Amino acid sequence: MNCSATGAAGLIAEADGGTLFLDEVDALPAKAQAALLRFLQDKTFRPVGGGQLKQANLRIIAASNADLEQLSNTRHFRNDLFYRLSVFRLCIPSLRERDNDVLELARAFLERLNHQYNADPPRQLHPEFIAFIRQYPWPGNIRELENVIQREFFMCAPEDVWICLARENHATPPVSNHHPDGTPFKTAKANAIAEFELHYVSRLLEQTSGNITHAARLAGQDRSAFNKLARKHKLSHSAFQAAQNLD
Repeated sequence: MNCSATGAAGLIAEADGGTLFLDEVDALPAKAQAALLRFLQDKTFRPVGGGQLKQANLRIIAASNADLEQLSNTRHFRNDLFYRLSVFRLCIPSLRERDNDVLELARAFLERLNHQYNADPPRQLHPEFIAFIRQYPWPGNIRELENVIQREFFMCAPEDVWICLARENHATPPVSNHHPDGTPFKTAKANAIAEFELHYVSRLLEQTSGNITHAARLAGQDRSAFNKLARKHKLSHSAFQAAQNLD
C-alpha cells in the first residue's frame, strides 16, 4: 500500500465493491491513518486530486507483525483507528509455535518446486533435513522456511533425490544427547533448541572464518538476527577469524 493519504484514497477507490488488504498497517504515517479512519467512520474518501467526497463499499483486512494495541497505548498508532480496525481479530502464531505445520509446509513448498521445474527425479526431504526443520526455531517464520527449501532445491545436483543440509557449506542438525528423564517437555525442548543453535551458528562461523554477513546469508537470516543469535551463545566472530589466521 502507498503510505500517503492520496495513495490510500486511490486504493480505496480501486477496491470499491471488493476487499482491500493493508499489510503492515502499523507503518502508515499519521495522514494516511487519519484518511483511513475517516473512511471507516463514514465510508467516504476524497479522490486523488481533490474534489467532492465519494463513497465506497468495501471490506478492509489489516495485518501487522507489531502489537497494534501496544502501539496505540504508546501513541505510536492512532488509538481510535485501532479500535475501528479491531472488529474481528485473528492472531496467527509464529511457525515455531506450530510444530505440526512445519513439515507439511516444507513438503508443500518442495512439491511446488518439483512441479514448477519438472524435477526428475522429484526431490524428497531427507530424514536429516526433517530433523533439522523440526528443531530449528524459524525466527523468519514461513518465509524463511520457504527460502531454505528453495536454496536446498537449487543446490542439489540434477540426479539427486534427497534434499538435505548435509553439505560442506551448511551445518547439519546435531543429534541430541538428551533423553526423557522426567524433565518437563518445554524445558527439554528449550535445551534441544539451544544445543542446536549453538552447534549451527558455531559451524557456520567456522566455515565462513567468522564473517557474520556471509554466515547469515547461508543461514537465510537477516545479519542483525544472526549476530544476535551468536551473541546469545557467546560466540565471537573475531575468535573464528583468529583461529583461521593461525591455520
